[in-house]
Amino acid sequence: DERIEGVERAMVKARAGEAAVAPQLLQGAFAELLNPAAQPDDEGQRLLQMLTPREVEVLVRVADGEDTRLIAAGMGI
Repeated sequence: DERIEGVERAMVKARAGEAAVAPQLLQGAFAELLNPAAQPDDEGQRLLQMLTPREVEVLVRVADGEDTRLIAAGMGI
């Protein structure tokens, strides 16, 4: 089944520290969330305000397509 193969590929990528979701999808989702010019709904804005600056930095890096290892190295983790 094609869906199962997709899940398996995502799991292999996640285990390897790679992005399991296409960077283009993440970029669009995070751009909407992080763009102050956008009009986020009240719930989205509330959730965004709950994040620390460090968490926002991680989200931006994920949206830029960085994998786990690159994010960690770039943030000195």
